[in-house]
Amino acid sequence: MDSAPKTTQNDIRQQEKLHALTGRLDNYASLLDNKFRIPGTNIRFGWDALLGLIPGIGDTMTLLFSAVILIEAKRIGAPRALLAKMAANMGIEWLVGMIPVLGDAFDVYWKANIRNMDLLKDHLAAQNPDLILPEAPAPGKGWYWSLILIGGLFLYLVFLSLQQLPI
Repeated sequence: MDSAPKTTQNDIRQQEKLHALTGRLDNYASLLDNKFRIPGTNIRFGWDALLGLIPGIGDTMTLLFSAVILIEAKRIGAPRALLAKMAANMGIEWLVGMIPVLGDAFDVYWKANIRNMDLLKDHLAAQNPDLILPEAPAPGKGWYWSLILIGGLFLYLVFLSLQQLPI
């Protein structure tokens, strides 16, 4: 007699939902951490690093964007220890990100969202070995958008500094 548990329609639907959710969250993490590439290098960065350039509020804004992955992990039942590791990744990126210049470089290196997705997918795979998770998305091919965004941010920062000058 076969004692292996039977896969039910409900199990299949649950796996399909997890597959779709991890795919969406992978795309979201890639958008935040890997969307753009510095031309001529293999250095990738995303909206997290760009928004972190905004003085005062940028890193806090990106912390809120990163919380989406943490909230979804909690919603699907990730254990507290995993949530704590994910929150620590976010906290490290936020704290170091507050340091001018060094924090911006650290944002490009640390990639808390990608790290958190790797942690979540490892947990899901360990919980259910039959679960087939989607591959992480290929980083965006938008070097020209990188130049436009960096140029726009540079002009914005110049504009901010010009407003500080006494006239």
